Amino acid sequence: MNSIDRLLALIPIPKVIKVRQHFSRPVVENIAGVGVPQFKRMAILDITKESHGGANGLGLGDYTTKRAFRKFNFEQTYANSLTTTVTSTAKMPIILKNDKQAIQACIKCSNQEDKANITIVRIKNMLSMEEIEISENLRYYVMEHPQLEVLSEPYTWCFNDDGNFV
Repeated sequence: MNSIDRLLALIPIPKVIKVRQHFSRPVVENIAGVGVPQFKRMAILDITKESHGGANGLGLGDYTTKRAFRKFNFEQTYANSLTTTVTSTAKMPIILKNDKQAIQACIKCSNQEDKANITIVRIKNMLSMEEIEISENLRYYVMEHPQLEVLSEPYTWCFNDDGNFV
C-alpha cells in the first residue's frame, strides 16, 4: 500500500439515492441554492468515447483518474483551448488511481469535519442528466421539490477490484 492509498483508505463514502429530474433545467444548478452549484471539490472520472479524447473541461476538476488521463488527447484538447482562448479548462488536475480514490480525495480535501455526512452529486454523463445520484442527506431537498423524484432507497456505491464504478 503506497502513501496515497494509506491517506485515502479510511475516508468514508456516504450512501446515495438515485433521483429523476422532471424538467429541462438541471437540478445540480439548484441543489446548493439558486444559480451555479456551490461545491468545494470536483472529480472528473472519465472521458467519453464520443469526445475522441478532447477533454476541454478536465481542467475544471480537482481530481481525475488514470483511466481518463490515458484517454486525454493533448493535441485535440490544446487546439480547442487555443482556438477558444480559454486555457484553464485544458489544465490537468491531480491524477489518481481510480474512481474510488478520486471521490475519497474530494471528500478528504473538502475540509468538512463530518466526512460521513458530506454532500455528493454524481452525474454519470453531462449530456444525459435526467437521472443523477445524490447523497442521502439531500433527500429532504428532493422530497420538497415538485419536479424531482426519488427512484431508490439509499445504497452504497459498488466498485470493482480496480476501484472503479461497476
